Amino acid sequence: MKKVGMMVGLLLTSGVVAAAPDQGASGIPEIVWWQTGGDLSFTALEKKAAKGNARAKAQLGFRMMMTRERPYDAAKVFKLLSQAARDGDALGHAGLSWCYMEGRGCPVDGKLQLKHATAAAATGFHHGIYQLALCHHFGYGVPYNKKQADALFLKAIDAGSPWAKRLKALTDRQREDGRKPADAELEELAARDFPPAVYDVGRFAINGRDPDACLEAVGRSARMGFVYGMGYYGNQLLRRGNCVEGIDWLLESEERGDPTGQGDLGKLIYEGDDEPKVSGSYAASFHFLSEAHLRGADDPDLPTKLAFQYCHGQGTAVNHAKAIEMIKVAWRIFDQRGFRNLTLITVSSAQIYSRVKPPFQDLPKAIAYAQLSPLAYGDSVGYVAWLNSLAGENQPNNPVRGWAAVLTGRRLGLESNTLNQAAKNLEGKLTPEQTTAAKVLSDDGFPNDLKFRQEAAAFLSRPLPTK
Repeated sequence: MKKVGMMVGLLLTSGVVAAAPDQGASGIPEIVWWQTGGDLSFTALEKKAAKGNARAKAQLGFRMMMTRERPYDAAKVFKLLSQAARDGDALGHAGLSWCYMEGRGCPVDGKLQLKHATAAAATGFHHGIYQLALCHHFGYGVPYNKKQADALFLKAIDAGSPWAKRLKALTDRQREDGRKPADAELEELAARDFPPAVYDVGRFAINGRDPDACLEAVGRSARMGFVYGMGYYGNQLLRRGNCVEGIDWLLESEERGDPTGQGDLGKLIYEGDDEPKVSGSYAASFHFLSEAHLRGADDPDLPTKLAFQYCHGQGTAVNHAKAIEMIKVAWRIFDQRGFRNLTLITVSSAQIYSRVKPPFQDLPKAIAYAQLSPLAYGDSVGYVAWLNSLAGENQPNNPVRGWAAVLTGRRLGLESNTLNQAAKNLEGKLTPEQTTAAKVLSDDGFPNDLKFRQEAAAFLSRPLPTK
């Protein structure tokens, strides 16, 4: 993990991955031998690599990346795979493509990712074909082309890629008629100890939806070296109150370059007040959240939290232009990934657009975002009430709507500082006609009933909600 000089107050106990004894084939799953050289001990593989064997270098790189036999060293992984690729080894090219995709020991670079994936695929090597399919699927180094990506994924499956089989199963299980055969495929891969499939079986709780079985499977994938399993396992342990071990796994996930683990660690530190065993540090949370965002984490909550940090100067300089940029990024990720839970992002957007200073402040937009929330709770109703209660130049100042939101909050028993402030601003200041109009509006479900959310969506040029 990178050392961060400003990580004052980050009181985390970090576990150290000790070097495991050398082990032969029994220690490496058969299904990943081709990547890791599992038929040889680590030392024997090192000796072969030292003699200039390109495939041994590539296998060592993967072994350091995919197992926990040695402490993770991204620079060494990148060096070994680069040497193997220079010698023309297909596994080296495929591994180097992976490095450039995820920034392992190098900057993320779509063009170089494509270059090495193409070189590996040209040999007919299934992992190279899979890496090339990813390039077309995500638009890395080449324009997005779903048709080409799908054809390459099928070609990789035919060539024997467990990664492509796993990805197809994950896609198929999204269809109701495809879930059962997809789960069977994942279980078959998991039975062969393919770490990502072990993780999937645990994550989807396929086996009887038993939480303990889920935790055991995800934990096994983490111990096998699957980096995304580490972050997920860490979060599951935290939810069960095992704070120290959970953070250890998040730290290892972060150290291995998983943007999800980095993001989860950043969120955990940022929300330190909610976890008495963790001391929050805005500088540390800003570091991890920024790293995760730069590495392409697809969680809209990360740029949302960065928006707050830029807005309030938490761990970084105040930068209201960046705060608005991060909220826009959060919405872009939200829409691209097809998320449906609007609750957090709508109210966060209302908070940011109302709290930043001109020329970035946009109070009508802030009101619309709060009104777009599908749930009527303290802040979603409170921001509509408070912002409409403001009087003065450049203020929306719609007291009828402000008071209607206050009445809705009172009827629902909601509590928030914004509701209380709105009530204080408006109490006794409306005419009888305005008071009557506000009551009718509140009784009609303002501000979060469907027709009012549709009104907000139209104002924001967003798709109209249907329920």
